[in-house]
Amino acid sequence: MKKICSIILFSVLALTFGCDDDEFMAGDLTIETKKSSVVLRNGASESIYFIILERNAVAYVDWIPTINEENAIESGESEKIEYDDILGYDEDAEELMIYYWKAIEEGGELVPGPIDNVTVPLD
Repeated sequence: MKKICSIILFSVLALTFGCDDDEFMAGDLTIETKKSSVVLRNGASESIYFIILERNAVAYVDWIPTINEENAIESGESEKIEYDDILGYDEDAEELMIYYWKAIEEGGELVPGPIDNVTVPLD
């Protein structure tokens, strides 16, 4: 019994303190925060497009959704974004806002579809 309690305690401690990464699900998007970057993984059958802003930067950044290679994650692929490359990020940042969407066909053209977002806490 003592051995089982020790194993359970070790497992709980390892899960609680043994990892600097956090993973979040947002629809077809998996978000993994690391020490100095965020990784976005596309689980959809089509490309996902995105923009990431530091939470406070949302108030002063004027942006529109776009469909281009620079902000695309192909189906089944991942994109690693360094925190220093995120608009508004500094070492005091506490949250990221990730906006993401898929392309839809409208009038024979691909245009941004409905936009989803997720707030991701930083450690």
